[in-house]
Amino acid sequence: MAGPLPETVNLRLSPMPEAEIARMPAGSAAVILTHDHALDFLIATEALKRDDLAYCGMIGSQTKRATYFSYARKAGLSEAALSRLTMPIGAGVADKRPTVIAALVVSELIHVICAAKAGSVPVERAKN
Repeated sequence: MAGPLPETVNLRLSPMPEAEIARMPAGSAAVILTHDHALDFLIATEALKRDDLAYCGMIGSQTKRATYFSYARKAGLSEAALSRLTMPIGAGVADKRPTVIAALVVSELIHVICAAKAGSVPVERAKN
């Protein structure tokens, strides 16, 4: 890390990161991009069980999305819960460079968090 984290960012190292979802305050954003699809699925499932998060997004392809949706439905998640997932994150530009994807994700986060603070749901999330 290149310096201290902003005061509004909490760093937690956890052997079970999916359990950390319950500790997130309402209005938080869950951005899921681990080294392991199975771990991504566990974290996303816990996040989508909550309807008070401003954003739940996961990195991945259309194939990963289809695989996750199949897994999540078998785990009992509703279609309403699945509609809250943004996947892939940073979509909208056909560019695989990490810096471009990061900038697009930041844009998504600003959009949804500002909308949540204003008391509305962004159109993109409602259609997702």
